[in-house]
Amino acid sequence: MKFKRAAILSLSILTIMSTDTVAPLVGQISASFPDVNPTLIKQTITLPSLMMIFFSLISGQLVKVISKKAIIAIGLGLYTFGGITAGWTQSFT
Repeated sequence: MKFKRAAILSLSILTIMSTDTVAPLVGQISASFPDVNPTLIKQTITLPSLMMIFFSLISGQLVKVISKKAIIAIGLGLYTFGGITAGWTQSFT
C-alpha cells in the first residue's frame, strides 16, 4: 500500500513540475530564440497544462479498454520522449 501512495504522489507532482521547471527558464528561452514572438515563448508554460486537461479526459475513457498501468506507462513514456526531443531541437517551432 505504501508504494501505491508514492506512485500517486509522484504522478500528481508531474503537473506541478511541468510549469515550475519551465517558468524560470522563459528568459533564457527568449535569449536563445530572439526572433520568436514572446507570446509564443510564454505558451510553453500554458501548453503542458492544456494538454494534461485534454489527455486526462481521453485517459478516463481509455481505462475502459486498457489497464491503468499500461496507460500510466504510455503517458510517462510520451512525457519522457517529449522532454528529451525538446532538448535536441534547433528551432523553436
